[in-house]
Amino acid sequence: MVIGWRGPGVESCAYEAQIIGTTIRLQAGTPAFERQTLMALLADEDIQARLAERSGWTNEGGALVKQFEMDDFMAVVNLVNAVAPAAEAADHHPDMFINYRRITFTLSTHSEGGVTEKDFALLDEIEQLAGA
Repeated sequence: MVIGWRGPGVESCAYEAQIIGTTIRLQAGTPAFERQTLMALLADEDIQARLAERSGWTNEGGALVKQFEMDDFMAVVNLVNAVAPAAEAADHHPDMFINYRRITFTLSTHSEGGVTEKDFALLDEIEQLAGA
């Protein structure tokens, strides 16, 4: 499948597209873009089914949200410091709101306008780090 792309600084270029699950992988037809991955938005039913398997997460306005309560403020800061490198490595940065012993994570793929596979991957990483 070949699709077109128009964007800032790009008149047009062709991409080869391969659909894998809900992810579309694009291979650029020009050297200007070596490879780009677009994430498809997940359907509300899919989001709810996945959240039913996870404790405490909700879908609020196109974002996954959970508040964690820790033993003390430094435990919250340590969790932020553990999540930050994982988020940076994934190039997916959650909103983090700290309120003393509580931290609220809000995950959304802003470029896509809602929840994607990237959000669930980071959600699982946060859960693992919070449990450690």
